[in-house]
Amino acid sequence: MAKFQFEGIDDYIAQLEKIYEDTDEIIGAAIYQGAGVVMKSVVTAIENLQTDDKFGTPENKTTGPNTYQKEGLRQSIGIAKLRKDGTFWNVKIGFDGYNGLKTKTWPNGQPNAMVARAVESGTSWMQKQPFMRRAESSSKVHCSSKVRCEEAMAKEIDKQLTQRVKES
Repeated sequence: MAKFQFEGIDDYIAQLEKIYEDTDEIIGAAIYQGAGVVMKSVVTAIENLQTDDKFGTPENKTTGPNTYQKEGLRQSIGIAKLRKDGTFWNVKIGFDGYNGLKTKTWPNGQPNAMVARAVESGTSWMQKQPFMRRAESSSKVHCSSKVRCEEAMAKEIDKQLTQRVKES
């Protein structure tokens, strides 16, 4: 944790006011650091997805996404812009854009968010591979992603506070 020393009460008050003015920026930086930790777990889960390039049917389901779909997930994952809803700060980790698999229904490629939902929950023609849930639960076995996320956020807050105190 950051350690601060002040000459007198006026310096102490000035530092607190500076930190208060920058609270939103400090919290935002910390939340993005935590989201980055979670996103790394999801990227690893995507890398571990089993692909199946055959055409699936309800009688003969594929075991996972095809190569284009997996690549689309890998390239499209990202962290959305920070939103403050009342007292809550939110970022979302999700999928954007389209993959390279163009079909009659999807002439620009399949939406990556749709593919992610299909892989996570399964469809009538694809077995489910809950990679998002796996990313969360597998990281709990080694070192909880929540703990790693909190540690990354605390470290970023300390860094931001130390930086601001030095600037004053």
